[in-house]
Amino acid sequence: MKQLWHAFRLSLGDFREELFLLMIANMIWIAGALPGILLLGYSALLLSLPLFGLGLLALIPFPLVTMGLFRLIAAVSRRESVGWKRMLSEAWQVKNAGYLWLGINLPVLLVLVGNIRFYADPASPWGGGSVGMVITATFAALTFLWLLWQLFALAAFARMERPRLAIGFRQAANFLARQPGFAVSVGIAAILLTIISIIIPVLGLWAGFALIGLLANRAIEPYAN
Repeated sequence: MKQLWHAFRLSLGDFREELFLLMIANMIWIAGALPGILLLGYSALLLSLPLFGLGLLALIPFPLVTMGLFRLIAAVSRRESVGWKRMLSEAWQVKNAGYLWLGINLPVLLVLVGNIRFYADPASPWGGGSVGMVITATFAALTFLWLLWQLFALAAFARMERPRLAIGFRQAANFLARQPGFAVSVGIAAILLTIISIIIPVLGLWAGFALIGLLANRAIEPYAN
């Protein structure tokens, strides 16, 4: 808890340092990422192929705005001189890594979420029973761990002068192995920030994901080179 509070306090300091810039960056991320995420989520709930196709199309800007935001956050935490164009220029510089990251994540998350939906459905074999609940919980835990790994991989990748996705994954895995309790607490804090952002849309619009990125950046900072 002490580590989490320290990282959160540093994150708030970073946010105050570039308040207006990070608010703009957060809104750019929402505009570029949220439509695709929501459409894919609805397609999974409704089992709709047309919605899935639209979701994939809407997801095209997602890796760009995500990589750009994390690179901007890393620059802010180092107290570099930055402007709002920095997010866009950084996104373009690492666009290939961004789309590779998306290409890795899409099939993995399709398998994980598909299994959660299948075993949580009472009409499916084992669905609704104790076995189905255990399997659903297992896949839900795997999804949480996967997303946590991706969050820290993005944060580690963003801190590199010569960014390489494989090194980001390795540094994130090293952090999860060395500090599992701290890492999970950051993940829980990220979930809480997401819930608060949904309940209070203004907070989500201005700060939600930027705060999550700042927290992940500060958490992995001592473990990323």
